[in-house]
Amino acid sequence: MIDSLIIVPFEPTTAPLLDPHMRSSYLAKVSIPLETATVELENYLGFRLNYWEPDMQPTLSGREVVFPKTRTLSAVVLASALEHAGLSWHAIDPGMRELDWWRRRLREARQRAPRTVAVCTTFVLHYPWLTALLRIIRRNLPEAKVLIGGYFYASNAKDFLSLDGDIFCVGEGEQRFPEIVRSIRDSTSLNHIPGLYMRDANGRIRHTGHAPPLNLRVRPPVDWTLASRIEPAIDLANDPIEVGVETQRGCVFKCEFCSYRMMNSPAALGPEEAADAIMQTAVVGNAAVNIIDATASFPHERWTAILRELIARGGAPHPLWAFARVSDVNDGSAALMAAAGVKHLFVGQESGDQRILDAMKKGTKVTQVKGAVAAMAKYGLSATFGFIHGFPGETKETIAATRRMMEDLNRGFETRPPVLTHLLFPFTVHSLAGVSSRDEYTDVAHYMDLKSSGTNTDEIFAAVLETMIAMSRVPHAPAYSQLLLKSAMPNTGACLFTKYDRWAMFRLLKAVERGVALFLQRSLEGTPINDRELRAARDVILAAYPSNRRRPHWGVRWFGKPVLDRIQREWRAEPDRGAGLLTRAFTGATIWHQTHDFELGWRALRTGDIVVKQAAPVGSVQGIGAHAAELVAHSRTVTSKYPKEALPRWQRTGSI
Repeated sequence: MIDSLIIVPFEPTTAPLLDPHMRSSYLAKVSIPLETATVELENYLGFRLNYWEPDMQPTLSGREVVFPKTRTLSAVVLASALEHAGLSWHAIDPGMRELDWWRRRLREARQRAPRTVAVCTTFVLHYPWLTALLRIIRRNLPEAKVLIGGYFYASNAKDFLSLDGDIFCVGEGEQRFPEIVRSIRDSTSLNHIPGLYMRDANGRIRHTGHAPPLNLRVRPPVDWTLASRIEPAIDLANDPIEVGVETQRGCVFKCEFCSYRMMNSPAALGPEEAADAIMQTAVVGNAAVNIIDATASFPHERWTAILRELIARGGAPHPLWAFARVSDVNDGSAALMAAAGVKHLFVGQESGDQRILDAMKKGTKVTQVKGAVAAMAKYGLSATFGFIHGFPGETKETIAATRRMMEDLNRGFETRPPVLTHLLFPFTVHSLAGVSSRDEYTDVAHYMDLKSSGTNTDEIFAAVLETMIAMSRVPHAPAYSQLLLKSAMPNTGACLFTKYDRWAMFRLLKAVERGVALFLQRSLEGTPINDRELRAARDVILAAYPSNRRRPHWGVRWFGKPVLDRIQREWRAEPDRGAGLLTRAFTGATIWHQTHDFELGWRALRTGDIVVKQAAPVGSVQGIGAHAAELVAHSRTVTSKYPKEALPRWQRTGSI
């Protein structure tokens, strides 16, 4: 028997398909058109483009591209906390896996007889998929207490507290997690541990009060050597692995669309301690390191001190990528970053229109972009830029301004563009985002419930596709990351750009993007395909794929587009007509195959939904709603200043 089984699921690409609201909105109006165009390009090429599957990855500049394995900081931190406390554990941190993988693995976990199962929700956005995973946990490990933590509550606090868990841990968990596990092992009360929501036998929720901020200096040490004991097994010395390092928490900025600043009061390690955390990843032999701080580049003096400390130690042991504000990237900071080992930046630019940036309370200027990109180019840094379409007040004119900025990001650096990819999202509303306090969003039940005073929902989705097409026409404009790398995670591709020929990767992604866009434009606008452009894209793609890497997929080749067209029609009509026949057949078959749960499969087959809509027992779901509202209200009281005790000594004399 072990004290805790830690699981860190990444939801797979099928997860949003189980979410009726996602089907009728983003999937029907953005994802399906893109997927249909991708299938048409694959039919033209004669093979599938799936970079993530073994033996289907490209070869660039004579090197076979090997996608790295992931070992999340979440898994290592939680395992380290239990190890430090002398508690027994096993952790499963597999990256993206379908429910059938989890069903098999959790069945095997019975032999360990865990007293608790700790579920990290940080990498999950879709409630139906998460409920199905928890149902699998209950069926396979019925004696274990289910502990739920992670960031899902920031997306939807009510859904988080409605999950089938016994104990919900809100906020920073490194210190409290071992206390919870030990109390359950010893059958003692949990009432003394703050920040918990506990469900009793009648479904009522009891709250133990809000947890105080965590001083990062007193948290249990993070032991990266434990990564080799976490499942699936990895070879720390040789396997390509992406790892995470955290040197500060919270955020002092007040961007209206973001929930991060409402989750933790800002706290930071000093420069030497931060450099120590980065250097400790040297135990992993072949890594790319993601500094997951919300804004690594701020405070400026602290970031400069960290970089100088790394330089004094000979530079980071592995290529680094980090989140930075465009206002923080200049000639001096870029030179230091390059010397310290920073290779890639994620810049949340959000808009190319100053009015929208001001409405977002972003605190940056459009005029700062050109200088930042020039500094990146000068010192060999690459970047991914993030953008949003549809923030309240957005108009066709402001979207056009954003599009022009995106097209011009790499102007002047056409042969070696520094901004390699972009992320583009329609505006979304999360429970802990500042914008959620506005009257029009107080009753939003799903983060994809878009509302904007300047544009309607369909116009926002159409603008995303229009921008993608426009960007594909500009050979030096950054490539559309979600389409090409099969993920909306902001780190997608960063580790590849730091390990391989970044411009060869860029040219391949742009060729795929242009090929997809030609078919997409024909579908949306009736524009005839330019054969010369399509052949040019094909030649670049084929050069990266030797014949032994080309895998035909006849089901997609012959039936893909008609099926996708039918599904799109069903999904668009779903809010008025309910789930269509093909949708119900797909969800029913998928759930039955993946979960072997007859009740869940039958429910999906009948309704297309796996979440039960039922009347709320007195004192349970109504109580959940009240607790969720109080949690959101409390989050708005989180301070946006660094506590002096969390600052390095040289910075304690003044506030930031």
